[in-house]
Amino acid sequence: MALPVLLLLIPLLAIVPFVCLCRVASRRRGCRDGAPLPLSPWAIHVIGHLHHLAGALPHRAMRDLARRATARSCCSASASSPSSSPSSADAAREVMRARDLNFATRSMSRTVRLAFPSGTEGIIFAPYGEEWRQMRKVCTVELLSARRVQSFWEHEESTAAGNGGKEDLLDVLLRIQREGDLQVPITTDNIKSVVGDMLGTGSETVATVLQWIMAELMLNPRVMQKYMHLVIKETLRLHPPAPLLFPRECRSECQVLGFTVPKDAMVLVNAWAISRDPKHWDMPEEFVPERFENSKIDFKGTDFEYTPFGAGRRMCPGIAFAFVNMELILASLLYHFDWELPCGMEAADLDMTEELGVTVRRLQDLDLVPVVRVPLPSCR
Repeated sequence: MALPVLLLLIPLLAIVPFVCLCRVASRRRGCRDGAPLPLSPWAIHVIGHLHHLAGALPHRAMRDLARRATARSCCSASASSPSSSPSSADAAREVMRARDLNFATRSMSRTVRLAFPSGTEGIIFAPYGEEWRQMRKVCTVELLSARRVQSFWEHEESTAAGNGGKEDLLDVLLRIQREGDLQVPITTDNIKSVVGDMLGTGSETVATVLQWIMAELMLNPRVMQKYMHLVIKETLRLHPPAPLLFPRECRSECQVLGFTVPKDAMVLVNAWAISRDPKHWDMPEEFVPERFENSKIDFKGTDFEYTPFGAGRRMCPGIAFAFVNMELILASLLYHFDWELPCGMEAADLDMTEELGVTVRRLQDLDLVPVVRVPLPSCR
């Protein structure tokens, strides 16, 4: 099965348990060994809570379930596959800061494990431990620091001009492997997985966000030539590319907002629902980049009402890399071209329906008409 299809299964595998009959009575009491479990919607034998997802994408269905619960945490619990989806900033803060170490590892279903045998999980799916900490440090310091991101762009420009001399991403990893100064040696499989993370997931995320940005700009042309930095932040708020973030696994039973989360429970933080919560945002469904103009709220993992890249130990290490890519591409698109909808199409006709893929992207392709404003150097 192709990797993108496997990744699609992650949210469903997390929230569709197979109900174990011997535990039904205790589930109805909402307790586990005398401690309260998070609130759970009603389940059907064999299919669990799958029926609650009918007619909506998982992040939307789970937000609606959380709204109907008195506590903003929705748990789909069974003996074989307990899972929880925190849908409030308070719950996210508990999971990704107060109890971060408890939830520092990744949940890997048997299906996903087929795509990622042990030692090939990369940064995204690797279990928490010394090897993961080492590879994350390598990526953060050697690959994704602001200095290194700038170096990679200079390398691309030099390559395009026919000059060499600077290291690219693969060169850096191979050099570190040759030097052999690490506590856990880097294997060829490690390198393949990290490069796959950077080029695969990173590219998909940037492309998805850019499509949503251009669609929102067509609906809100007043901000077309302004607020570029703010436009990116507001798009990430409304359209986080991974709305349920990547699944975490509870390493040991712990308390979150007074509820017990069992060991091995899968936890999916609903960043999409939190970033549209009217408790924290004025006009949460509206595209208003100006809201960030004099705001200290940022996506660097300290403001839990806004976590498109996650937070804590498993926060995306590639924020600088992704943001620089988005800024440079968007700046080029808006500097060289004015953008219009196809003839006869109005902004109100633009379909903003989502589609679930490796990321949550637009269901319909975005067709726009570029009008040259500043010709590219090769076109002069």
